[in-house]
Amino acid sequence: MDQYNQVQFEIAEVLAYDDTYKYIDPSSPNGNTSNLFSIKARGCSSYYNHTELTAKPANINMKRIPLVGEYVLLVKTFNHEATSEKWRHCWYYLSTVDIQSSINDNTIPGLSIQLDQEQIDATLPGTTFQPKVISPLQPFEGDSIIEGRWGNSIRFGSTVDLSNTYSIDRPWEGKQTGDPITIIANGQKNYTNKQFTVENIESDDASLYLTSTQSIPNIKLNNILKIGISDSAFNKSQFIGVADRVILKAKTDVVALDSQKGIELLSPKVNIGTGPYEPILQGPAVQELLQKIVMVIQHGFVDSSGAICTPINNALSGIDLSRLLSKTIQIDQYKEDLIA
Repeated sequence: MDQYNQVQFEIAEVLAYDDTYKYIDPSSPNGNTSNLFSIKARGCSSYYNHTELTAKPANINMKRIPLVGEYVLLVKTFNHEATSEKWRHCWYYLSTVDIQSSINDNTIPGLSIQLDQEQIDATLPGTTFQPKVISPLQPFEGDSIIEGRWGNSIRFGSTVDLSNTYSIDRPWEGKQTGDPITIIANGQKNYTNKQFTVENIESDDASLYLTSTQSIPNIKLNNILKIGISDSAFNKSQFIGVADRVILKAKTDVVALDSQKGIELLSPKVNIGTGPYEPILQGPAVQELLQKIVMVIQHGFVDSSGAICTPINNALSGIDLSRLLSKTIQIDQYKEDLIA
């Protein structure tokens, strides 16, 4: 084999290593910023190969750092010091071997070297890692899914025809197969025995849905929409975000809400501005009050002969108080009669 094209593969057990999650200053002894996020691993592709290796992530942009006791596929190839005249190499870890089909934890320590049960029991997956029961997402044909260890996920999916192919139905409705949908979900419902789960816009801790032609049947707003199609029946493109609290912040410019049909603020209380706050006028109540004032003034006054002051009456007769009422902006109706 040509020394400049040497590529080797290895299956290795991940070992404890203090520097995986630390920045090592290059000016310090053994400091090397070319080894960021490296792991220690022991080769176990044969019963005779128990070499301890240092391996870097093969993809620095997308990292899934394995736990102690998990197994990784390693490849040996060029490193940052390699030249056309001189072979320089190092090991890179590609992916975790899915030994237990577990989203959260695939550790089985001790396969690369013989350990007794006490040593195996004493091997921890990391310094702070605490295993947790996490269900895998139900995949649908054509999906690309990224799942974290803790029940957080991104699904690049589509509308699919349902059949007995799947263990769980999809949580969206759609008629046109292949129409895209993207779901970012955090804090899903989990089951024992690695039972599948799917996203649920109401029960997941927080989620973001980008749809094309799908409706989301189980979404339930706190208050009923008065403009447009209902929240669960709309089947055109939507941007839906759900969480216990929602914050949108513009750092240097405006937040723009732009709509062709209308904007609804469905909340029992709305504050506008930076405070301190004061109440706005209730249009119909103000209209009714001013109408009564106008009626009183229109009567003017009666002199000793019983004559009415007509100039006041004439001046007020042309006032149109209905112009006080906006046809485009509305607020909750006041629940009490202000005009006794």
